Amino acid sequence: MIYYTALFMLLLSSPSYAYLDGGTANMLIQVIFGGVAGGLVFIKLYWQKIVSYFKKK
Repeated sequence: MIYYTALFMLLLSSPSYAYLDGGTANMLIQVIFGGVAGGLVFIKLYWQKIVSYFKKK
């Protein structure tokens, strides 16, 4: 169902004439790196709790 919806949206879309400058790409890269860094910090802070949860079973 999602596949057909995406295909339908792509076939009926019109050109947007949008301009993406270099700052947009840099912001996207910064968001990705920030998310990865945040995830790594979360894992580092809660590593013992994560390990103990799986060792109980």
